[in-house]
Amino acid sequence: FSGAMEITVARMEEHKAALESALRANPRGAAKVSEDFELEHGGFVDLAVALPFYRIQLLSYLRDDLVNARWLWERIPKEAQNDGDMQRVWRVVTLLHNSNLKDAYAALEDANTFADPSLRLLSAGILEDIRKSKMDLVADSHSCITVDSCAALLGLSPAATLARAQAAGWTTQDAFLRPKKAASTGGVVSNAEQLAALTAYVTSLDSK
Repeated sequence: FSGAMEITVARMEEHKAALESALRANPRGAAKVSEDFELEHGGFVDLAVALPFYRIQLLSYLRDDLVNARWLWERIPKEAQNDGDMQRVWRVVTLLHNSNLKDAYAALEDANTFADPSLRLLSAGILEDIRKSKMDLVADSHSCITVDSCAALLGLSPAATLARAQAAGWTTQDAFLRPKKAASTGGVVSNAEQLAALTAYVTSLDSK
């Protein structure tokens, strides 16, 4: 029994070291470390040990996987759901799911949103990834979009939106942007649910 306990403790330390290393060198890798931890130990270790992994896993899903964010929330222990930072991340999940982008972006931009320093470290990069994903979705689904609608979609000022669009090779015509599709990187193709949500959101903006 003591030998098994020593192996478990040693394995916990390996996970912690891998997480700390990923946070320093490869933030996206931190999500994979957290997923691996849950697969190996989820529900069977002390909550204080598991929480840092759960927090980062849930936050990382904000990038482009709200479905897995919801599934993770449903399967983690109730005690983990009651954690303050977990609830704050979950609030951002629900805001994004409901297309309340303004409040979701504000939460990720606010350095005081999260108590865990690791979440504060990751949130700015995740927000940037979300904005890039939104631009890619627009490029895949729209031949043109108003500057104001795109600015609302990205949570940026019209001037900042124009600068970002031009840097991405988009062209401008009066109050409209003409997107340029991003080069394929061999990644996961945006799913129909994301495209449908984006179209509905932009349509609601244009109808105001």
